[in-house]
Amino acid sequence: MLICMVTAKGAPGATTSTLAMSMTWPRPVLMIEADPAGGDLQSGFLQGVDVGQRNLLQLARTVRHGITAVDIARQCLSLDPPETTHLVLPGLPSPFQGASLAPMWDPLLEAASQFWVRNPIWSTPVDVVVDCGRLDHPHMPWRLVEAADLVVLVFRSTLTSITVAKPWADHVRGRLEQADGRPDALAGLVITEGSYSAAEIRRTGIDVVATLPHDPAAARVLTERTHVPRGFHRSQFVRSARSAAEALRARGPEPAEEERDAAARRAEAVGPHEEEEQEVAHVGL
Repeated sequence: MLICMVTAKGAPGATTSTLAMSMTWPRPVLMIEADPAGGDLQSGFLQGVDVGQRNLLQLARTVRHGITAVDIARQCLSLDPPETTHLVLPGLPSPFQGASLAPMWDPLLEAASQFWVRNPIWSTPVDVVVDCGRLDHPHMPWRLVEAADLVVLVFRSTLTSITVAKPWADHVRGRLEQADGRPDALAGLVITEGSYSAAEIRRTGIDVVATLPHDPAAARVLTERTHVPRGFHRSQFVRSARSAAEALRARGPEPAEEERDAAARRAEAVGPHEEEEQEVAHVGL
């Protein structure tokens, strides 16, 4: 399943929300930070972590030779060490490199459609959650958005945020309709900072499938890698992130269907990449 997280304007907390859900995702998952305005993770959640040269730009430099799941695995870090079932691919080091990613989207989609590595990375189908950034960015990865199983518009429950999100929701639905007739592939994730409820927001025509609490203290654990308070993993923020992840995953294909597709791809796949083992750096809370 491919999920693209997008925002309309401002900083509603899409990267933090995506990271929180990826850490609590109900099955194997890869988070890709594909914001063309530059990544936030390396200076935030990953600060102080030796990530080496692992990032999206390094992956883009392999595109002339094609991209495989193994190439992607080389750039990943584990969010659940010592396991490697919840991974993250950090984004661009600079906000001026967005244009360089354009040639990569089609090869990345092809690789994502065959996401399996025998061992030790992935042996079952992997959900891919992509933080795509702001919809109005000139290098927005529309190719990924239009191919996604689900597009999630992240905004806050304030009047200002809802007012900005509504026309963008209509625009994205139009593009999804034009791409392959799936306008209902758009959903909303609301950060409950304002006074409007999910039910009230749904009446604007945005299908809100999940909410996350506005919790700056909890968010700072992920954005600034501050001290993890006691009980953080049982907090309302983390529990809400887990519930949101489950709600988004429920909108995707049935696991049994994906397992059959993955098995067929395994049977057809050939080449030296099958046997390669990859080292994944560990990072987590």
